[in-house]
Amino acid sequence: MTIAGQYGIPMSEFWLMNGRELQKVFEGVQLNHQREWERTRTLAYFVINKNVKASRQVALHKVLSFPWDRKTTRRPPTAQETKDLIERWDRFKKN
Repeated sequence: MTIAGQYGIPMSEFWLMNGRELQKVFEGVQLNHQREWERTRTLAYFVINKNVKASRQVALHKVLSFPWDRKTTRRPPTAQETKDLIERWDRFKKN
């Protein structure tokens, strides 16, 4: 099966798409996939905790953990890093 077939796009439309459009299709498919796994986790959560006392119930995020559950924190660049990046960009533009 081709990439176009996997994502439900007719080949005639696939070859007319630009990079941004393809990226949006892939992001949409990834979001749908993520939602399906979220539904699976929620269903498992209810099945596991149905006949368990409230004090012994398993937390939703502990039933199944996914990569998108982890919060990533990015620090802003320092003034020196910003200055270095601007200098590199200026050198790149000159070449």
